[in-house]
Amino acid sequence: MVPKQGRNMMDSGMVNMGPLWWWLRSDELLDLVRQTSPLHVLNEETLNEVFFDLLSLFGVERLLYPVYANPHRKILEKAWDLDAGFSCVTYQEMTHLLKDFPRLDPERILLLPSVASDRFLEHAWEPNVCGVLSDLSRMKRVPDSLGKKRGFIHVDQWRKKAGTGRITSYLRGVYWFSNLISPCPDDSHAARRFISKAVEQLPEGFTLVLGNDRTIHTSAGNDCVGLQSLSDYLGDIKEANPRVAVWLELPFAMLSSAGALLTRVVETGTRGDLPFVRVNLENTLRGRDRGMGMYRRVINLSRPDMTKTRPVMILGGQAGLSQGRVLIWDAPRVIEADDVLLFTHMGALGLETDSDTKAMQNVPTQYLQARSMCPVRL
Repeated sequence: MVPKQGRNMMDSGMVNMGPLWWWLRSDELLDLVRQTSPLHVLNEETLNEVFFDLLSLFGVERLLYPVYANPHRKILEKAWDLDAGFSCVTYQEMTHLLKDFPRLDPERILLLPSVASDRFLEHAWEPNVCGVLSDLSRMKRVPDSLGKKRGFIHVDQWRKKAGTGRITSYLRGVYWFSNLISPCPDDSHAARRFISKAVEQLPEGFTLVLGNDRTIHTSAGNDCVGLQSLSDYLGDIKEANPRVAVWLELPFAMLSSAGALLTRVVETGTRGDLPFVRVNLENTLRGRDRGMGMYRRVINLSRPDMTKTRPVMILGGQAGLSQGRVLIWDAPRVIEADDVLLFTHMGALGLETDSDTKAMQNVPTQYLQARSMCPVRL
C-alpha cells in the first residue's frame, strides 16, 4: 500500500521512484522480514532506473560505477551488462574486477587512489587501466606501464601545476569532484572556465571525469534526486566545450536510495520525557541530523498511513545494555512492539562510518529482482 503522501509525490513527478520503492514493494518486504530480521535489501528496480536515467543523459560518454561504494556482485554484473565502466580506490578492487569479469577491457577501469603509496604509483597501471595521479610529488618517475593517454590528474594537482609538464603526454584529462546530486550554477561556471584553459594544454583530446565529492557526507541521500540539475550541469559543460569527453561517476546518493535496512521492534517505552524504541540490531545506525545535512529516514512499514512524527530514541542491543543509540527527530509517532522499521538510503554501505559498519555486521542482504523493466527517459 502506498500512503497518501507517497502517491502525491509520485503524481507530481517531484521525485525519482527510488525513495518510494519500499511502499511499492511493502508486501514483499514484510514477508521477507517475517523470515529474517534484521535484513538489508537492495531493490533492482531502483538500480535499473538509476542506471538507465544516467546512461541516457546527453553528453555522457562513459558512466563509472563506484565499486568501493557497494561491491555487491549483482550490481557489478548489471554495470557490466550495461557496458558501464568502474571506479576503484584500491588495487585489490581492480584485481577482483578483472578476475570476476575476464572479458572486461582494463581501460574501462579508473583507479582513484585515496592514499597514493609509492608502490601504487609505480605498479597500479600494469593491467592497462586508467588512473588518477593524485600525488605527483611522490612519484619519482612516470611508470613505463602507464602508457600514453591513460592517466588523469586530480584537479587540485593541475591547479598547482606541480610537475604536470613532464607528464602531459601521458594525460587523458582531469578528475573533477563535485556534488553530483545538486550542482549549483557556480559549479558549472567554474568547471567551464577550468576546462577552457585545460584543453589548451591537451589539444589532441580532453576527457573530464566528474566524480563524487567524498568530503560530502556519504550516507546522505536526498528525497528529491536532482536529475534535471545534473542534466543541465552536463549540458552547460558540453555547450561551452563540445569536443570535451565527459565520464560520469554514478552519484552516491542515487546508489544509496536503492537500499534499505529492515528491522523489527522488540521493545518500546519511555525514559524521562523521551520515548524510546529498541530494535533487533547489535548497534544502531545514524539517522537524520538536520545540522549535518543527513537525510536517512526511519519508516514504520507496518503502519503506512502514519504521517505524524515525533522525536524518538532508537536503541540497539539487548534490554539493559547500551550498544548505540540515535535520536530521530522525525520518527513515526506510533511505533509498537513487532512493528517493522525501515531505514532508508542504505545502498552505499561501502561509504559508511565505523558505527554504521558495526550495526550491519552479520546482517544478510536480499537482492529484490525487478518485476518489470522501468521506463527510460529520453
